[in-house]
This record gives sequence, C-alpha cells and structure tokens, in this order.
Amino acid sequence: PHSMLRWDGSSWTASRVPLKPQEELTDSAFSSGNFGVLVGNDFHDNTATTNAVAFVWDGSAWTREPSMEVADLQAVALLSETEGSAFSLDGGLLQRVGGSWQHTDTPGISSLRSSFYTSGSPSMQIVLNGSDEGWMMGGRQIWHWDGRQWRESYRSRLDLYDMSVVDRERVWVSGGDWKTHDHTLIMWNGAEWAEQRIDVSEPIVSVSANSVDTGWLLAFHSQTGKGPEALY
Repeated sequence: PHSMLRWDGSSWTASRVPLKPQEELTDSAFSSGNFGVLVGNDFHDNTATTNAVAFVWDGSAWTREPSMEVADLQAVALLSETEGSAFSLDGGLLQRVGGSWQHTDTPGISSLRSSFYTSGSPSMQIVLNGSDEGWMMGGRQIWHWDGRQWRESYRSRLDLYDMSVVDRERVWVSGGDWKTHDHTLIMWNGAEWAEQRIDVSEPIVSVSANSVDTGWLLAFHSQTGKGPEALY
C-alpha cells in the first residue's frame, strides 16, 4: 500500500488517494500547489492489466482520471495542467495536451523499453524544464525532448540510476554496475555528453546539483556492502 502526505507549511498530513487494493503507484509530479498527477498500475495476480491508473490533485482532493489504455507506467513530469510527459513500458510515451494524455509516435522508443527491462536499474525519470526542453533516463539510455519529439541522446556502457537537471547547459546522470563495482558519471554541457572519471570505486546511486558549481554524489560503499554510505 502507498501513502501520500502533504506539507502545508507547518506539518505533514495524509492525503487520501482513491486506490483500489490491487493498484500501486510509481511516480508523481506537480506543476503547482493546486495541480498534480499520480500515476501507477492496476495489478492482478502480479500481472499488469491493460490499463494504467492516474489521479489528479486539484488543490483539495485526488480524483481518478479516465483510463489511459496503457500498462506499466513508470514516470511522469509536468509543466502545467495542460503540459506534461509520461512513460509506459507497455505503450511508450504519452504527452499531456489540453488536460488529457495522448499517445506520441516516437521512433526507436522500443529500444528504451528493452534497455530498461535488461538493465539492473529500476529507475526511470523524466524532467521537463521548458516546453522545448526535457530529459528522460531509463535503463542505459538518455532521451531528449526538443519541443516536438523525444529522441535518443546518449547510450551508456553501464546502468543508470539517477539524473539531476540544473539548466539547459548542465545535466548530470549517474550509474554503475553492482557486480563489478564500476561507476559512471555523465555530464551534458549544452552541446554533448561526456563521461567524467572521478576517484570512486563503487556505483553512484544518486546525483544532485543545484548550480553549475555545487553538487553531491551518493555512492554504494563496496567494502562493507551494506548500502550507500559514501558522499562526495
């Protein structure tokens, strides 16, 4: 079961989502305090049905959206009530247009689905930082939104775990390999991706940057094997 909590400026309070027992949530996105979207899937006997589920926050309550007719929704991002993107392993990419979700014909999207399924990373992320600028990460691939279409932008040698978008000229993506303890850290400089070699010997599970000269990495501690313990 999932719980959704809301911060009102002084405390966290539970926010009821009208989920059915077999439904599970995978991601959420908000464009303001008065609008947000929750996405997930309807499971029966541990198998996704043909329909994913989505709920909309209107500032006071969550309500169910009409069927999206896809399965296995993994990620969602919003710019406004009428603009957003979502990714389904079953149906590919959806764009929010005029308050409803529409399928987008995206050449090559099957390779992203395959990469997600075959990688050791369960992470799928979408970040939109403008109507003509967005990034999506999953498996070993990074895709870019230019305002018209999603296109593959980079293919990593290792699984990808996290993404941090600073602005149009600085994006960080981290990853690694649990078996070999290798890591990858990739930076977008506004024109191209470049892998950054740093002095760590473990997968980088998280990256967070809030400016071009400030950022943090969280790496899995390979010597103890107890989990992510190293901060850089």
